[in-house]
Amino acid sequence: MPMLVCGDFNSVPGSAPHALLTIGKVDPLQPDLVVDLLGILRPTTKLTHTLPFVI
Repeated sequence: MPMLVCGDFNSVPGSAPHALLTIGKVDPLQPDLVVDLLGILRPTTKLTHTLPFVI
């Protein structure tokens, strides 16, 4: 199934957005998640996907 992913991909390896795209989940201890003023990043179990991205 072809897919086009669009977005602002200025994230560096090791960051939360990069981990989400490359391995499909974000480590709950990820430093990027420390500041969550709006409370949208918790629980981290909702920061997952099972899409087979090829890099």
